[in-house]
Amino acid sequence: MIRILKPIVKLIISLESNDPQIHLVNRQFNDLENTLSEQLPMSPLEKADEKLILHKFKRRKEFDIGPIHLAAEILNPMVQGGDLKPFDLLDGLTFIYEVGQQMKLDNIQLKTELVHYREKDGLWGRKILWEGLESMSPLLWWRSLRGTSIIVEVALRILSAPVTSAATERTFSAFSWIHSKKRNRLTSERAAKLTYVSYNRKLLHCNEETKRKKQKLDLMNKNNTTQENEEQENEQSCTSEENSMETKKLCDSSEILISESGSEMSDSE
Repeated sequence: MIRILKPIVKLIISLESNDPQIHLVNRQFNDLENTLSEQLPMSPLEKADEKLILHKFKRRKEFDIGPIHLAAEILNPMVQGGDLKPFDLLDGLTFIYEVGQQMKLDNIQLKTELVHYREKDGLWGRKILWEGLESMSPLLWWRSLRGTSIIVEVALRILSAPVTSAATERTFSAFSWIHSKKRNRLTSERAAKLTYVSYNRKLLHCNEETKRKKQKLDLMNKNNTTQENEEQENEQSCTSEENSMETKKLCDSSEILISESGSEMSDSE
């Protein structure tokens, strides 16, 4: 069951991150679906429960994945929507065109730039643009291209959209802690400033805390591994001792039999 629940928890934590993750939603759901399809047959669940879980997950996926997620995957320079199905690809492209119309951009020029972007032609054919994609987020990549094409503004608008309301809820939680019933004399402006300082301070120290937790977890795993190895060595030593004792008993019994047979032969003579 841990193998089934672990990727689900990992997906939830990833989607509730403060970093923009909308370009990864569709791929993460597909990866989770593949993981469930592989792990469920090896679980103690019955076949009917396995089918029910997969059916519920597919319905949830259809409910969660929208055109904006498909458009974000197209605007991800790492993949450019290469893994999307034809209908999903058309839905994503249509959403990009609709956002461009809302921003009152030239629709023909937007379509032309999008074709050049996907084919890496014209402005997008320069090799330097596609170097180092692994070390930077798609949103940062598009920000570096501001002022070069009208598609950049559409990409920034789509890729900067939050996946969930978790980050906003964390901000509300920080605000309610600062502007509580006991501290209700703060003005709205000062409470907002304190919330800004408190929230961003947590973000700055979040990486350090994560590193400490990871080091602690690695140490615990190392200790558990060492303990397991010691237990295995003890079991092996105990097994070898038992085998040696059994071998010794067999040798003693064989010697007794040999001596008895020798005495019988001497008596018969």
